[in-house]
Amino acid sequence: MVAVTCPSSQLGSTLEEVVEEVWNEVGGGRDEIRVLVEVLKACGLALEGNGLLRRTRDGDRIARSLRQDDRRTLGLALIRSGLMHDQARYLVESSTTLPSGDLTCEHRVVRTGAPQLLGMLDWWDIEPSSTLVIPRALAEEMSTVWALLPPTPETPTWVRERQEIGNRAEMYTVQRERRSASNSGNIAWVARDSASLGWDVEDREASPIRRIEVKGSRGDDPVFFFSDNEWRKANEHADTYEVHFWGRIDLSRSAASEYELLLTAGFPLVVRNIVAEVAAGRWVAVPTQWRISLAPAPPPPGAPPATLGGANP
Repeated sequence: MVAVTCPSSQLGSTLEEVVEEVWNEVGGGRDEIRVLVEVLKACGLALEGNGLLRRTRDGDRIARSLRQDDRRTLGLALIRSGLMHDQARYLVESSTTLPSGDLTCEHRVVRTGAPQLLGMLDWWDIEPSSTLVIPRALAEEMSTVWALLPPTPETPTWVRERQEIGNRAEMYTVQRERRSASNSGNIAWVARDSASLGWDVEDREASPIRRIEVKGSRGDDPVFFFSDNEWRKANEHADTYEVHFWGRIDLSRSAASEYELLLTAGFPLVVRNIVAEVAAGRWVAVPTQWRISLAPAPPPPGAPPATLGGANP
């Protein structure tokens, strides 16, 4: 969907215009759409310059194929870009080459080590049996040097901004907690020292210690993601684990002035024992990174069931 919506090589739109158009069409998360735009750019299918985003000529060609319901050209672009390098290597090294040049591999093996690549194989009408047979031409594509090497690392602007939003949210929680602590030194910003704990801030005045995981967003909606480790720690510490959600973060404002504005607006939203809240149905956790949001209000009697939209490259 993103590849088709992105303006052709002869036109151009701002990134945010493309994001809004895709979002209005299929829904999903705006950050997820930005990720897909970065994927297109990494594959050489889109480029951004002078504030405008447009497809390349290769992108135009693939958009035409997608309109004809042919995703194989997109799949080849993803493979050739090196974005699937680790999964392509895993699949090739876990397979057996037949005399015909085709590859065979156990479905369960590919599902374990190359799940996204396995999903793409459906674009080549490969039968999803217990033993996969991958045609020689596709196997050769996955074995090329450019398919097995990762692309040059580059941190997209949206990734840097998301990291800055996260850092600012953590800073606000530290400030809030230190204001109310009898000894500000007992509020530790532990995420500065380790990203592996499963929480960001500790209140060491409390007994037992309060562990605070902080989430930040540009928007109002309390939707955020947990890593497997964060969810595991939330289960492990339960009553002493809480979530602080800061919305409406605007990086164009100074942190000092924004902090007071957000407090006045009612932030942070504090959720104590998020696991119990999910179990009670007051929050919803979808295990795709543990996407957590408020439970929707029940539909009125007789209303048609809601559907969820998702954005594809």
